[in-house]
Amino acid sequence: KFGKRLMPVKGASHKMEKTVVKQRDDAKGDKTQGKKRRFKTSGTPLYFVNTNKVKDIVMRNIQIKKSEDMCITYNRDLTEDFFNELSAEDRQEGGKWIQVGSNNEAFDLSVYIQALMIRYSLDQKLSFSKISKTLNTYKRLKKWV
Repeated sequence: KFGKRLMPVKGASHKMEKTVVKQRDDAKGDKTQGKKRRFKTSGTPLYFVNTNKVKDIVMRNIQIKKSEDMCITYNRDLTEDFFNELSAEDRQEGGKWIQVGSNNEAFDLSVYIQALMIRYSLDQKLSFSKISKTLNTYKRLKKWV
């Protein structure tokens, strides 16, 4: 089924308490500016992302030391344009992020990846240092096979 392999997401245009919220066709919709909104998704859940909150998480995780769990690292072969996109938004005092650069796709994609991890609780279940050690052990063993 379509919804099992894809996760349609939309940045929430209003304040949300939760980080990621699932909405289906049969949901009553949210009240935004006095209007009810309904999103037609053909039965596939649509996930709303609290982008301001998730952007805070992404930026925090980018600043974590490489050896710690949940750190975000990027391949050094990525272009300067990628890193310009990653830093194309600034956080305002109230917690809202605004775009200051021309392109912010790298930052947006990082936010949606983080939202996916939050949705499936991977941010709590994974220990990346353990995974890294396991992969390194596998690579060493593979040389001998």
